[in-house]
Amino acid sequence: MQKPTSGVLYALSAYLMWGLFPLYWKALASVECLEILAHRIVWSVPFLFSVVLVKGQATHLYTIFGDRKSLLLVSASTVLIGISWITYIWSVLHNHTLEATLGYFVSPLLSVALGVLVLKESLSGFQKTALFVAAASVLYYACSLGQFPWIAVTLATALALYGFVKKCLSIEAAVSLTLETLVLSGPAAAYLLSLNASQTLALRSAPPWIATLLIGSGLVTSLPLLFYGKAAQHLPLSHFGFLQYLSPSIAFLISVFVFREPFGKPQLFTFIGVSVAVALTFLKRLAMQGKCRESRSTRPCCAE
Repeated sequence: MQKPTSGVLYALSAYLMWGLFPLYWKALASVECLEILAHRIVWSVPFLFSVVLVKGQATHLYTIFGDRKSLLLVSASTVLIGISWITYIWSVLHNHTLEATLGYFVSPLLSVALGVLVLKESLSGFQKTALFVAAASVLYYACSLGQFPWIAVTLATALALYGFVKKCLSIEAAVSLTLETLVLSGPAAAYLLSLNASQTLALRSAPPWIATLLIGSGLVTSLPLLFYGKAAQHLPLSHFGFLQYLSPSIAFLISVFVFREPFGKPQLFTFIGVSVAVALTFLKRLAMQGKCRESRSTRPCCAE
């Protein structure tokens, strides 16, 4: 009983931290977006590298460079996680958290579509309906506002592709994340050094609490990912269910009630449509799990 309980606690901790991210990045509104991203990457490296060392996985970092396929996949995941990070930070700082939240809601549905297009998986009636409703909702959102929802589409696409690439990688999560941040840390450190040389580095002149938040951005980036990894060790992925929508739901509430971002009929109808699509997807998943349990219960046991 302890393992499932601790798994749920780890999962809730990860999703709660991710959901509160907008408050963290909003507190750094006085700092340029690229500098926040650079600090987030650079300060993640020592924390993640120490985790890999403690787990005795440091040698795995070197073996990746001898595997061309893994190296290409890590390069792809690095680009994708960089895109998702910069897009999300920019959206929060420029009062588009609500649209970014839409991207997180749509991303799992886009992963289903990706499985059909790339892996040639078949779709059930529920899944087809869910994808149609989600696509129609996003299209309605774009038409109602008179502009393309590039933040939501960029985030959803980057996250769906990132998840797909990570599934293709036979590398432990902490190792691959460390590699990704190591690759990004070079350009990030160079950018921070250039800001320091031109005396425009916010870390030099910012109040102590801003400097603390910038340095702590590495910890708040890495910690929920490690919590999620621990949760995955104790819980089947199917048990996560609607938990994965906890963080965008928290971010949604923050954007509407704390940041006071515009929330009219277009946003309301869009989020209702996407929520219906998500519910249809999980209803199908629950039905399939029920059939699997029923088939196992009716299967005769082998004599010992």
